Amino acid sequence: RLHDLRLADILSSTNNYVNFCSWDVPNLQVLNCTNHIPSPSFPITTFTTFMLQLLLFPNNAALQINNLASFLSSKPNILEFLLKLEIPYVGETPVISTAVSSSIKSIAFNISGVDAEKVRKFYGPIVKSWRASKLEVFQLYIDAPELGTFSGVEELSSALPLLLPDRSHHSLLKAVLIDIGISRTIEPL
Repeated sequence: RLHDLRLADILSSTNNYVNFCSWDVPNLQVLNCTNHIPSPSFPITTFTTFMLQLLLFPNNAALQINNLASFLSSKPNILEFLLKLEIPYVGETPVISTAVSSSIKSIAFNISGVDAEKVRKFYGPIVKSWRASKLEVFQLYIDAPELGTFSGVEELSSALPLLLPDRSHHSLLKAVLIDIGISRTIEPL
């Protein structure tokens, strides 16, 4: 019985899942993707946890994030979303679509390669684009080796509000956990 499906580094041309994922997986709990965002037509809907590790390049950041927004908006089965995101360098600020989910209750956002410009241009707008009306728990992980890119505690403190969900769109939010520490893998709750 399949509980965890992992997809990694799949080219966007393989988003035709008819032959690839046509089997019945009633016990699938976790869809775990590395550098691949499934299309909204992804046929499996039994999983409740979606984990995504994504290396985001500025030249296609808007496309990737908008594809993610489309996928999340199309899957009411997702209750838990875990995103590990890295942006190696900064380009222009992308125009980001709103990701609307009426089912997500928990988001864990793990970021590395953090500096004030990346927060302002990428990480912050991504968080602010989320609309999860049932969101109860938001976890933010910032990897410690990257803290040296901030000029001081004041700069990091001023960047934190940009990395937190907008309370006006998440009225059920009960807990915000911020962990600034050593690099880690993210695991479902």
